[in-house]
Amino acid sequence: MIRPAPVDLWIYLALGALVGAMKAWGSRFQTGGYLLAIVAAAVVSALAFLAHGGNEAASLRLTIPPLVTFLPGALLTMAVVDLAFGETVTGASRFVAGLLQLTLLGIGIVVGAELVGNPHSAPVAGSAADTLGSWSPWLGVLLYGIGIYVHNSAPAGSLRWLLLVLFAAWGGQLVGRAILDPALSGFVGAAAMVPIAHAVARVHGAPPAHVTFLPAFWLLVPGTIGLIGITELVGGAHPATASENFGTALVATGSVALGILVGTMIVRASRAALQATTRSA
Repeated sequence: MIRPAPVDLWIYLALGALVGAMKAWGSRFQTGGYLLAIVAAAVVSALAFLAHGGNEAASLRLTIPPLVTFLPGALLTMAVVDLAFGETVTGASRFVAGLLQLTLLGIGIVVGAELVGNPHSAPVAGSAADTLGSWSPWLGVLLYGIGIYVHNSAPAGSLRWLLLVLFAAWGGQLVGRAILDPALSGFVGAAAMVPIAHAVARVHGAPPAHVTFLPAFWLLVPGTIGLIGITELVGGAHPATASENFGTALVATGSVALGILVGTMIVRASRAALQATTRSA
């Protein structure tokens, strides 16, 4: 979905399997939480910086995808939604918890980079210019949907509905990117996928709205940009770029939350209109 270089896919696969094994080990011995996230971030960061020969930007591109299950983008966005609905205590608590998780992940990434120093060996990962074509994000959404379906042992027949909501969210985000600022593209994606998720839930045999809503929500949340900004702030490198990345993440979080609110209002208005039509009939 982020259009990596072809050789990066193998590194993503290896690092992702490593993180999955660490999470399985942690759940087996009832350890995990923030500590597991920090350790996983440090290990993945060290390997990614070794793979990219000290190129910070390229190394971060390798580091983020394997750590995606630790990213609190959903937590931050729901915090903004709670604050918008007047749930101050819940929203503030979630927002602080999300920032803490981002900070700890950033610390883990910096620790991993510091452990390997500044390697000067030839990078084994692909360059930024040698990326996959524009078709790759669509394939990425498909693979993401299949992965969610398998990982969560979803009921048979629910995959098509899940993919419908996912592609609606992704398509809406692309439309938003074309007509708005990229940081605000999540607004259109969220506003499009909420009504579709509720419409799908009305079909016989389809999963409930929240089942298809959550994976699409995870697809839109901007936790990656926020983690990059936090990592650069913690590491002390490029403070101006770090502040810009972190600010962009906050704006993107607010846009996704606003899109959810708009989509929810559309669903409520549609239900009210349908009920009024039914009563008059």
